Amino acid sequence: DLLGLESLFAAIVNATKDFDGVEEMAAQNRKTLEKARGLAAAAQQCLEEQKPFEAQELLKQAAAEWKLNPEIKTLNDRLQEKFAAVLAVAPKIQELEKSQSFADGVSFLQGFKTQFPKDSVLLKMENDLQTKNAQRQEDFKKAQALEKATKAAEALEIYARRNFSAEAKRLGRQLGKQAEKKGEKEKAINFYEMGGLPDEVKRLRPKPPEPGAPAKK
Repeated sequence: DLLGLESLFAAIVNATKDFDGVEEMAAQNRKTLEKARGLAAAAQQCLEEQKPFEAQELLKQAAAEWKLNPEIKTLNDRLQEKFAAVLAVAPKIQELEKSQSFADGVSFLQGFKTQFPKDSVLLKMENDLQTKNAQRQEDFKKAQALEKATKAAEALEIYARRNFSAEAKRLGRQLGKQAEKKGEKEKAINFYEMGGLPDEVKRLRPKPPEPGAPAKK
């Protein structure tokens, strides 16, 4: 507890004035206390100004500095009481980011942006999604150019990595069939896996029988 440490440091310094190390630790402790209280005060201001996402981020930073600060629990309770439904959008955004559905994420945030136009964390979330979506679209154009340049395997890698599932399936199936005709089974499996075609992979690489299972005749 930072407050307990403050009292302890004061007692030690009073008993031994030449203990410079303790004075230095006490000064650092006071600095941490001031920073934590400042972050909590900023979070409270954000709550009053209808900036829930910004308030949540400041409270996380304040807790990292001083977890036992009683103000943090009080402010967190107020935040959840007033904005719990709004703050629940974070897992949805994470889900959309994981699937690289950045454009959907931007659309999803539009209503909240209108409701909380001054929330800097919300605006940053939207800007980050827009940037990631632009980068993803650039990669799509790059993959298309690679296809035209007969570099289909490189194009497939981009389609798969960037979750362009329709294009990955199309190209993965095409390349897989070509590899099969050449007798290149492992290469075909790799193309099918990249294309998200589990049935084709299973066809070429059947699951081994369970231990103890009777052999097929």
